Amino acid sequence: MKLIALLSWYDEPSWCLAELVASVAEAGADALVAVDGAYALYPQGRAQSPSEQAQVIQAGAQGTGLELLLHLPREVWFGNEIEKRTFTFQLAQTIAQPEEDWFWILDADEVITESQGLREALEQTREEAASVMMEEVMDGSRSGILPMRKFFRAQHQPIYLEHNHFTFRGDDGRLLYQGFQTPSEQLVPAEHLAFMRFDHRNGRSDARIQAAQTYYDRRKQLSAEMVPG
Repeated sequence: MKLIALLSWYDEPSWCLAELVASVAEAGADALVAVDGAYALYPQGRAQSPSEQAQVIQAGAQGTGLELLLHLPREVWFGNEIEKRTFTFQLAQTIAQPEEDWFWILDADEVITESQGLREALEQTREEAASVMMEEVMDGSRSGILPMRKFFRAQHQPIYLEHNHFTFRGDDGRLLYQGFQTPSEQLVPAEHLAFMRFDHRNGRSDARIQAAQTYYDRRKQLSAEMVPG
């Protein structure tokens, strides 16, 4: 089994990226697929982040022995989150063995804190997805913990996003994930890895936080994504 981590990032603090890559390698990942670039609706977004961020990812992967597929686009993602995340799955598919390997969804503002037994659990389960525990961390304070699907078994065709950034479908159209509020009976069954935890934290500057909020506002105003309901 190969555990392939998928990172979609843009203009993140280098120290966050370094800590994330190190923690993912320590958790047992074999490979990292990292895709750069701003969404088209992101204010003053560029095709690529400052070059030192990719260098940090490369150095982290090399230092920890992670196989790395790094994609630095030449233009922004006109399909925004849906296009970028779908492309990341497509790129990961090129190094995955269907039905055997696992994809691990990452965000740049995360760090893994507990992961002992992760690989063994994924190797033993028969499910197509797995959830872990996410803990919110804001200014050093912990404000809650909840389960979140982060792992998906590789399929014969790439997993893709449909309508919005949180609806994941498999190659046969089955619903793998659709946000926190989706009843479990509508999703493929998932293994719950309660022993594994990661922190969702905020190391971004005020300017970066404001830019992200502007993106979310534009996405909503332009109905760039369809929300089920």
